[in-house]
Amino acid sequence: MIDKVEPVATGGFGGGLTLLDAGGIDAAPLIDPILTLKPDKYRVIFHFADLIPRMTWLVGVTTKKFAREHPDTLRKLIEVHRKGADYIYANHDEAIRIYAKVWQQDAKDVATYFPKYFGYKGEWSTGGFDPEALTKMSDGLQLIGEANGPVDWKAVIDQQFLPKDLQKPL
Repeated sequence: MIDKVEPVATGGFGGGLTLLDAGGIDAAPLIDPILTLKPDKYRVIFHFADLIPRMTWLVGVTTKKFAREHPDTLRKLIEVHRKGADYIYANHDEAIRIYAKVWQQDAKDVATYFPKYFGYKGEWSTGGFDPEALTKMSDGLQLIGEANGPVDWKAVIDQQFLPKDLQKPL
């Protein structure tokens, strides 16, 4: 049994996969499509979602200057994003076709892994913030020493540009 783990900076999923395949590391985080398209090549040690089922890991940002000078444009961008997410959930086959075209992937491959995300309403957010998922992110930042205490999300998130139905207490 190995009693020591030595973290290695790989530069992201691509670098980690390259190092893993070359034998430079013993384990790396991977995401789809690789896990679904090559299920026999890699052994899953654990699924992240089993440990942390909800976490906010990606948000839209802008500068205070842009928000102040172009509030209507910002609201329109949020609405376009929302419509895109709604479209994906309402039009699965078309979403697969578009995804394959945009990311220059084989539509049959995309059809093998993309549908698993349709059942999880958190994959493509319509623009709101999930307080429980933000708490998980805060916990993680504290765990790795990037935050000295809970993140004050109210101080860093400005919901005024979101549609009223997406604004929630943080």
